[in-house]
Amino acid sequence: MKAAIRALAIVAIGVHHSKRKGGITMRRTILPLLAIGLLVAAVAASPVGANQAPTNAPLLNFSNLSPVGNGAHTTLSRSADGVSFNVHSRNLVPGDAYTVWLAIFNDPESCTGGCDMGDFGLPTASVIWAGIGGIANDEGNLNVKSQVDEGDPPGAVNFGPGLTDAEGAAIHVVIRRHGPASSNPATLEQQLTTFNGGCPPNTCTNVQISVNQP
Repeated sequence: MKAAIRALAIVAIGVHHSKRKGGITMRRTILPLLAIGLLVAAVAASPVGANQAPTNAPLLNFSNLSPVGNGAHTTLSRSADGVSFNVHSRNLVPGDAYTVWLAIFNDPESCTGGCDMGDFGLPTASVIWAGIGGIANDEGNLNVKSQVDEGDPPGAVNFGPGLTDAEGAAIHVVIRRHGPASSNPATLEQQLTTFNGGCPPNTCTNVQISVNQP
């Protein structure tokens, strides 16, 4: 496969897509000191009824597909009509903003030699925002969770039909860096919810990926 996409902090900021309100909700939570360092992005998501056993996949560095290490991984649960997943990222830049995206190959049997960017031309391939974004904590960790339902993407769709085969799709979870988190709320929201939010002046890059096979 070629590619497929700090110790004291008190405030945690998380972003998630709220269907009930029909938009993006920004949350600000004061964490107890004992919880500092665990995460600065936590996203509430109703679990999808899992019909398959959850699967873990290691997070890899996007540039060379080497393991991120330190326990960095994703956990994906599938049902007949959607997926839910947890992202446990490590070795990020403390204080930087990140988004999570899904590269979805709804018909992996149509891929050539394994699904990757070379298969983006398939009509069943898609790249969508996973509905989550966050700020890496003082230790460079990011722990977030979300869900995506078939036919109902939580936000931006870069291309393709979105998720149409939750149980059979190959799903690559991609973590995208947006540079230092802005102190401007409007800019920060863009950094946490859009593909190129904050760029320029920052440089947005895909930094980590996990590959989840059906």
